[in-house]
Amino acid sequence: MAEKKYTEHLGLTQQSEEDFVDGEEISRSFKVLDQEVFSIREKTNNLKNEDHYYSNDYYTFPEKINSITYGEGKYVAAGEYNIYSSIDKRSWNISDSRSGISAAFGNGKYMAVVFYSGYYSLLTSPDGTGWTEIQILEDGVQSTRRINEIAYEDGKFVIIGDGGKIYTSDGTQITVQNSNTSVDIKSIAYGNGIFLAVGYKSTTSVLLKSVDAVTWEQIPLSLQFARNPYDKITFGNGVFVIKDSRRVYTTTDGIDLAAWSTPKPPTNGEICFADDKFFLSCKSGNFISKNGTEWIDIAKEFAGKISAIKYIKDEILGTTDTNKLIGVSKYTIDGIREDVDKLNSALSSKFECGSVSITGKSDGWVFIPVTYSYPHKTIPIVVASHSSADVAQIPCTTRYHSTTGFELGLYRLTAQTAFSWIAIEP
Repeated sequence: MAEKKYTEHLGLTQQSEEDFVDGEEISRSFKVLDQEVFSIREKTNNLKNEDHYYSNDYYTFPEKINSITYGEGKYVAAGEYNIYSSIDKRSWNISDSRSGISAAFGNGKYMAVVFYSGYYSLLTSPDGTGWTEIQILEDGVQSTRRINEIAYEDGKFVIIGDGGKIYTSDGTQITVQNSNTSVDIKSIAYGNGIFLAVGYKSTTSVLLKSVDAVTWEQIPLSLQFARNPYDKITFGNGVFVIKDSRRVYTTTDGIDLAAWSTPKPPTNGEICFADDKFFLSCKSGNFISKNGTEWIDIAKEFAGKISAIKYIKDEILGTTDTNKLIGVSKYTIDGIREDVDKLNSALSSKFECGSVSITGKSDGWVFIPVTYSYPHKTIPIVVASHSSADVAQIPCTTRYHSTTGFELGLYRLTAQTAFSWIAIEP
């Protein structure tokens, strides 16, 4: 019976429905409580076995966001028409009115790639609000060649673009580097002491390697890997993960590549390393992987592609197709405890339980006042039960019920003993 099962959860010793006051009413209440308790228990057990994620909504931008970065207490977002800054993710201000392509933070400086009046250039700022332009020159004139990404890795800013363009910067000036390729470079990452950059143009793929972002070598690709449209690369758990529109690839050094399938093709997707897992968000769904080879679909947690993703301060920040900024976080045990607290709060006006410990002896009935932890809306039904295992059962009863408490009656106390009670609003 539901009432027996629930008393076992509470450590009580009643064995039959007849021991309850108004057993049918209490049985119905216990069934409702059982469903809530077991729901939380199931959620906790699942948490131990697999990762679960939830999202928080922060802000809706009036335009598409291409990149987000963070440093020294401030967020910077590169938007389709403007550069934004924020200290709390919920309120954003325009700090520059040029089209943002990519943004990064490092060495106390923010940098952003922008497009304005037909030219690509860099912006630098010490605080994310006041920006200074650094022109990108090509043959002495301002460059019209597309810049795809800026990243801060291994103590320097690295900027990559179409036509095999690679630049480095300390945040105040820019230096052109020789990539030894004319193929468009789309993405860059750093790990295991090396930089790897990937890209493609038409049916030609490129994979570049460098130890300092200055001297680059092109890694020869076998036919299996030489015609893939590589568009993103990231690093984590000792491995680089590269993606194109059909699958993902892993490598530790850029030389040995292995191809892997995801539950659905990662078309138009973005990837980052978050905490201890790779996070892939694409048109077909959201996936996680520990090693880049085995991917789990987490569409049941939340749906929809997230763009401009970046792992910042224990959450994955990104924007939805409606330009809403969201933060994706993993459930933790503390998060489950918060859920339990919310459940207890929701039940607080209907249910509470407690225990009473009594020391002494008596030859007859003794009545002990018991006060609820808060006033109930209506007079609860009270169930009391002996809960000491080391002494004989002592008869008990209750009387003088009110919205604030009751009296617990005990018959012929022998020594120290304990009683548990439950108060349920009808």
